[in-house]
Amino acid sequence: MSGASGLLSLFLQSYLGFFDAVRVVFTSGGWVVLVPLFFAALFQLYLEIIRRKYVTSLQWVFLRVRVPEANLRTPRSMEELFNGLHGLQKPPDLIERYLDGYVQTWVSLELRGTADGVFFLLRVPAGNRDIAEATMYAQYPDAEIEEVPDYAAPFTLDRLEKEFDIWGTEMILTREDAYPIKTYVDYEDQFAEDSRLVDPMAAMTEFAGALKPGEEIWIQMLIRPVFREDWVEEGMRLALEISGREPPDEPTKVRKAFQLLGRALTVITTLGPAPGPEEKEEKLSLGALRLTPGETDVVRAIQRNVSKVAYEAKIRILYAAPLPVYNRRARIPQLFGMFRQFSSFHLNSFRPDSRISTSRPVYGLVRMRQRYRKRRLLQKYRARFFREKGFVLNVEEIATIYHFPLEYVKTPTVERARAKRGEAPTNIPLASEELPLA
Repeated sequence: MSGASGLLSLFLQSYLGFFDAVRVVFTSGGWVVLVPLFFAALFQLYLEIIRRKYVTSLQWVFLRVRVPEANLRTPRSMEELFNGLHGLQKPPDLIERYLDGYVQTWVSLELRGTADGVFFLLRVPAGNRDIAEATMYAQYPDAEIEEVPDYAAPFTLDRLEKEFDIWGTEMILTREDAYPIKTYVDYEDQFAEDSRLVDPMAAMTEFAGALKPGEEIWIQMLIRPVFREDWVEEGMRLALEISGREPPDEPTKVRKAFQLLGRALTVITTLGPAPGPEEKEEKLSLGALRLTPGETDVVRAIQRNVSKVAYEAKIRILYAAPLPVYNRRARIPQLFGMFRQFSSFHLNSFRPDSRISTSRPVYGLVRMRQRYRKRRLLQKYRARFFREKGFVLNVEEIATIYHFPLEYVKTPTVERARAKRGEAPTNIPLASEELPLA
């Protein structure tokens, strides 16, 4: 009893001490800071509630695309497709942002590999379906598009580790977004007789087509348009730093306002024209002349990268299989090898995010933490969740990772559109017309 009463007394002292501390803070003027922080937190909670309500109200459709049998269109056509999709979104106005809870939607580009074939799928908002299909047909007139159910729906959380198991992770960039990855422009075989493109999709489709019955690999790339200009400014600033030139010190809006006010006061007091900007002594910068050929290529690659339309992206990869055929050790290196071909040692590359990976942790509640990671990744994949911040890829980089295989990629399991779409001949008689007698 004495021990219980002692614990109760200690609890009451701590409880009363907390309120005494709060009283001291408020009486000493601390409310000036705490009250605004409280309302700011309340406002953020309100925004989160209306944004979740907006996201759950969205309707989505899955579209499966069958690539043409004789596909001669390079990834540049897919790049133009992403240029067109970029115009589907717009920055929200104040009412949409703070009353409707508007959240910029995204598109999911997915590749599913099974023993039966390699399938290309898109998940788009239902309201944007017509525009997405029109943009696809504009670049691939002979493609076939049909709505299909979600292939990930049967892989439920209650069946995980009972009937099937998974391994997966999210891929992230190793350097700043402004550094580009290796793109299809770098894959052009200049030594081939026909100078054709060495299609990077060949390795991905060959691996997916070699799976055993029951095994599946999923690659999911979520993209949403980037409207902010800061990523372009950061890229140009990085290029200037590499070239040995100091980035321009652009004044802030407050600083510009004070400069204008100072010039106005000068005009009033002196009754003369406003003085122009102070002329600075120009100094000859030899930074660019000291660049090595490799550094020059890096600067050019960064400037070219930020000059194109861009998306914020997130990439998830997942391997799933029934427990009897689950072979994580053999498939993980192959999955990583598919993304290693986009690596450029002097520019950028992909690596797995260790915080998201379902690999076995090395210490502390290993089994429980691994199971939690598997459930979280599978849930995010199935929901196509993309609320957090991603990295930035331009349309050329996205088209390199996700495009339809060219004609000479002879993977037999790639699902293709066998029949060519075309108009009916004009000389076919209508049913109402009388056919000539024999």
